[in-house]
Amino acid sequence: MKEFKGTKGDWKAKGLIVLTDENKTICNCCLMTFLHDRRGQIVKDTQGEANAQLISASPELLEACMECIDPLTGLVYDGITKFIGNSAAYKIEQSIKKALGND
Repeated sequence: MKEFKGTKGDWKAKGLIVLTDENKTICNCCLMTFLHDRRGQIVKDTQGEANAQLISASPELLEACMECIDPLTGLVYDGITKFIGNSAAYKIEQSIKKALGND
């Protein structure tokens, strides 16, 4: 199985920005569209902030998913599959492939 080659270390969301633990920008989740209320005031980009939150959690999510994989088969361990079901196990395997660029 491939290894994650992205930015190492802890990621955190700060508004629309995803930062490293050294405060270096990983990405900006600004949608480049501005929503306005009825008075013409710019509305907070809650969708962009939600995207930043999810992206900042992705290294831990990937790591947790990879711990479910049998290194010999590249598939979710049988015991885990029996507990969560084939569909969930398949989603874990496909998500890992997508995150590592194997999809």
